[in-house]
Amino acid sequence: MNKKDFKPHKMYHPKTGEAVSAKTYEQHLSLKKKGYGHSAKKKAAKKAAKKAAKKAAKKESYADAVERRLKNHNSNPAKSSGY
Repeated sequence: MNKKDFKPHKMYHPKTGEAVSAKTYEQHLSLKKKGYGHSAKKKAAKKAAKKAAKKAAKKESYADAVERRLKNHNSNPAKSSGY
């Protein structure tokens, strides 16, 4: 981006998500040096929450795992581990 193409816009603090208006190209560069970006923290937090929910959904309780293994063993005894 160069100075002639600049349009005023919001920039967001990397940790708090606080919005600040970059009204000039110089303000934009100053905020950029401080770590401000163009996306709000909400998006990052939403993405992290979605990833955590997906990971939690993958975890299965011990009882559920035993039940699943027994069901698989009983329905397919040829593939059993020799118990």
